[in-house]
Amino acid sequence: MAPCSRSSPAAPASCCRRAWRAAFVAEALDTVAVGELFAADFKLGPVPAARLAETMERELGVLVLMVDAIDGVSGAACRLPDLDAVLINRHEVPGRRNFDLAHELFHILTWDAMPPEHVEESTEQSKSRVEQLANNFACADARGGARSVRAVER
Repeated sequence: MAPCSRSSPAAPASCCRRAWRAAFVAEALDTVAVGELFAADFKLGPVPAARLAETMERELGVLVLMVDAIDGVSGAACRLPDLDAVLINRHEVPGRRNFDLAHELFHILTWDAMPPEHVEESTEQSKSRVEQLANNFACADARGGARSVRAVER
C-alpha cells in the first residue's frame, strides 16, 4: 500500500512528505522497494525521471532549482523550516541530473531519520550508509536506473 494515495484528492504536500518519510522506516530501509513504490504511487510512468522534478514541486512542495554549481558539485538538498529545496547542477549530463534529483529527494524525505552529512568542500565524497541508500533509491526510482535515464536523454 502506498503511503500517500494519489487516487484521492491531493493531500497537502507536508502530509505526503511525512507519509513517505515513514515508508522508509516501515520498509526497513529497503530503498529499492520504496523507490519503485514511489514511482508507482505518483504515476511517474515508464520513464519516471521525466516527471520527477514536476512531481516533487507539485505533489511534495519541494522547490527544484537547476543551478550553476561549482566544479565537483552535482546536487544538494536543503531543508529549512518552511521550505525544502533541491539544487541540481545544470551543467551535468541529463542522466546525471536525473539520478541526482532522485538521490536528493531521498535526503529530503529521510532528513529527520537519516540526516545527510554536512559537506562544505566539493572534493569530499562520502561512502556512508545513508549515501548508499540514497543511491539505491535513485536507481529504483528511475525504475531500472540506466535504462530509464538513457530514455530521458534521447
